Amino acid sequence: MFALTISFCIVGLIYIAGNAMNSVELKTYAHDELYQVIMSGILVVLFLAFLSFLDTGLAPGLSQATGGTSSLMVSAINVTDVAVTDMKGYLKGFEGLVTAVGREGSRSAYCSFLGLGMTVVSCSALNSMRGSLTMGLNAISFALADLYAQKWILQIANTTLVSVFLPLGILLRTLKFSRQAGGALLAIFFGFYIVFPTTIIFGYQLISSMSSVTYSYTIGSTTMLYTLVSPYQNIAIGVPTCNPFNPEYGPINNFAAKVFQNPSFYEPVVFQVIIRCVFLTALNLLITLSSIRAISSFLGSEIEVSGLVRIA
Repeated sequence: MFALTISFCIVGLIYIAGNAMNSVELKTYAHDELYQVIMSGILVVLFLAFLSFLDTGLAPGLSQATGGTSSLMVSAINVTDVAVTDMKGYLKGFEGLVTAVGREGSRSAYCSFLGLGMTVVSCSALNSMRGSLTMGLNAISFALADLYAQKWILQIANTTLVSVFLPLGILLRTLKFSRQAGGALLAIFFGFYIVFPTTIIFGYQLISSMSSVTYSYTIGSTTMLYTLVSPYQNIAIGVPTCNPFNPEYGPINNFAAKVFQNPSFYEPVVFQVIIRCVFLTALNLLITLSSIRAISSFLGSEIEVSGLVRIA
C-alpha cells in the first residue's frame, strides 16, 4: 500500500506540474501513468488475494505434516525440511553401510613359513561392493544438496520478495522508462513467492499419496511388501563378520544378494534420489521460471530465461 501511495503521489505531482505549466503533454502523460498505477494495484490485489486463498485453502491441509502453520511459504519450507530429514537418514544409513563393508573387506591375514611371509586378503570379496555403494552415497549427497538449494531459495524469497521486490516493482512501473524493470520485478515476486512454493507443496502431496502404494517381491517361498516412500532400511547391521583365517563366502554372497537383489532396499533409494530430490526440484524451478517469463510478458516486460531453464 505504501508503494501504491507513493506511485499515486508521483503521478499527482506530474499532473500538478502539467497544470502549472499548462502542458498538455504532461497532463496526458499523467493520465496514462495513472491507468498503469491503477492496473498495477489491481494486479497486486488479485495476486495477494490468490495467495490468501492458497494460505487458507491449501496450506492448512498440510499443517499436521509441516509444523501446524497455515502460511504457504512457510509450509513449503517445512515440506522441504521433511525431505531433508528423510535424505539425511538415507545418507547416514549409507555411510554406516559403506563403513561396515569397508571395515570387513579390509581384514587380512599374514602368514609366515620358514621366514617367508605373505598377506592373504581373504575378505576382499566385500570390496567389490564398495564402488557401487560409494556411488550411491555420492548420489544421495548431491540429492541433499539440491534440497538445500531449494530451501535456500525459499528462505531468500520469504525474507526479501515482499519487502523489496514487490514495492520496488510497483514504484518502477509508475514511470514509462522503468516500466519493464518494474514488470520484471513483479513477475519475479509472483513466480518465487506464489508459484514456486505451490509447486513444492503439490509435489509433496504427490509423494505422500504414493505412501499407500505397496509393491511385492518374492524370495523363495516368501513374499514381502514394501513402499517407495519409506525410511532407510538399516541393513548395515547385517554385514557379515569376516574371519580372514577362515572366511565363509556363503554369508558374504547372501549379504550381496540382500543389497543388490532386494528391491525393497534399492528401489526406495533410487526413487528418493531421482524422483523426489532431483526431478521434482528441477521441475519446480522449471515451472517457476516459465511462469515468470509468461507473467513478465503480461506486465509489459520481457525476461529471457531460456538459459536458466536449461540450467534447471
